[in-house]
Amino acid sequence: MSHGLRQLRHSRLARNIGALGYGQLAQVAGQLLAVPVFATVWGLETYGVWLLLFTIPSYLAISDLGLTSAATNDMIMTRAAGNHAQCVMTYRTMRGALLLAGGIVLIVAALLLFLLAPGMLAFAQAATGGHAAGVAMLLVGYGACSLQMNGIIAGLRASDRWAQAGLAYTSVFVAETILAIAAVLLGAGLVQVALCYLGTRAAALPLFALWLRSAAPELVAKPASGRAEFSVAELRRLGRPALAALALPTGFALSLQGSVAIVGALAGVAAVPVFTAVRTLTRLGVQMTNMVSSAAMPVFSIASATGARTRQAALLILSLGTCGVVLIPAFFVLSLFGRSIVSVWTGGVVKPEHALVVTMAAVMACNGTWMALSNMLLSVNRHAGYAVFYLAMCLVSLALAWLMTGPLGVVGAALALVVLDGAMLLRLIIEVRRASLFSKADFRAAWRDLRVRARELVGAG
Repeated sequence: MSHGLRQLRHSRLARNIGALGYGQLAQVAGQLLAVPVFATVWGLETYGVWLLLFTIPSYLAISDLGLTSAATNDMIMTRAAGNHAQCVMTYRTMRGALLLAGGIVLIVAALLLFLLAPGMLAFAQAATGGHAAGVAMLLVGYGACSLQMNGIIAGLRASDRWAQAGLAYTSVFVAETILAIAAVLLGAGLVQVALCYLGTRAAALPLFALWLRSAAPELVAKPASGRAEFSVAELRRLGRPALAALALPTGFALSLQGSVAIVGALAGVAAVPVFTAVRTLTRLGVQMTNMVSSAAMPVFSIASATGARTRQAALLILSLGTCGVVLIPAFFVLSLFGRSIVSVWTGGVVKPEHALVVTMAAVMACNGTWMALSNMLLSVNRHAGYAVFYLAMCLVSLALAWLMTGPLGVVGAALALVVLDGAMLLRLIIEVRRASLFSKADFRAAWRDLRVRARELVGAG
């Protein structure tokens, strides 16, 4: 085996891609198994209610105000630059803020569901056997546990355990998905399935905390002063990239879950599984390309901190090349055979329109490409230039979906997503050029380096 191939196999990028590959495989398998099982056993109406309620954890994922994302990128860069004290300060400030956010979320949810707006989940009472608020609170608890776990994972990733943390997190996802599917097959309702998710995540949380204590004791050790090292100044420093990062998951949640809510309201609850099944299928291509660009993020952060511009350019070329190889063929395959694939996959329960599949395939191509560009800028906290634009475009997209879903059905919601992702692709091209992270010389040098490595791989094969 050549020296170049050995280096590639043991590089951070290769380990990260392997971890994300496992994660994507687990998510795809979980989606492919869960959709037909839930839709067949529960029926489209009940499954539609579950999908709407399960949006709650998605919204809770943004309740840290983008702090986890901004802090993770910052810690990776400061550690690479040798500033370990700053890394510790950032971690402890982030964890304190997450604990506060989790407590606030639980209190607000309880007040809303049981005192201030007890009728807000009336649509879910029949499907939950009259326990809609209970199911919602279980999912709120699941989201709050996930929030704390994300903070611990940020510490592990900053301690050069990016791939290992991803593998462990995916294993938790696999466990809760298997338990949920098994529970449905055994006749469980929404309450029991929500308990499966919460119980698994709550049991895993202390294990992750113990792992971090062993792997990076300096992050969690009691300060010499005896006081928690929560810094308001540090929180303020992270404020701008954190708020910009908040716009991204907020927009993502609005786009994915908001469109589901609009479809349910205007096209009927039974139309929700049709829309989500096609969206799940078309997002497989995005997940494959995102696997490479996400794996490159910590490597890109380190390259930025150490001034390795050629390596940054090579990572961008690799990410965009993956998009071309995956998304273009996927678009044509799904446009031609996507309707049949969905029908076979769901056992004939879901039969989408051909126009819906083609439109969502176009969404896939645009979304996967701009997300690859976005990840490079996000990894160095240079995302403020497009994050607010994305949030604004998500609101525009939802307005268009509301106008078009009535006359066009689920296809109208899909067309609104085309507008969103097409606009974001154009904006990201502008933002990457404006960031001036690379020069033409950097790209030429990176292209030469990639060609050399490719020849080494071919030779080794």
